[in-house]
Amino acid sequence: MLPQDTDLVLDGIEHGVTLAGGASTFQYLTFTVITAGMLSGGFFLYSLPYFQKVPQLECLYSDASAYVPCTQTEACTTPGVKFQADPTDVNLLDNWVN
Repeated sequence: MLPQDTDLVLDGIEHGVTLAGGASTFQYLTFTVITAGMLSGGFFLYSLPYFQKVPQLECLYSDASAYVPCTQTEACTTPGVKFQADPTDVNLLDNWVN
């Protein structure tokens, strides 16, 4: 159970910090560096799904005049085919950035 008097609680915390050697520039700098180090991994971790999603592809076959939807296997294994990402696909990274 916590004491009802908040001044007593704050005095206890300040007394504990003083007994531990106080809060100096080193403690603030260490706290900042450790916190920034823990948070910086989130930038890469949270962006991974955007790089793992494969957008719908469109293939241009030699006998066709327009791009048609195709699979990744067709685009990579069919000789002489040109392919591009479908610019209207929601999984295309450009649509998330723009």
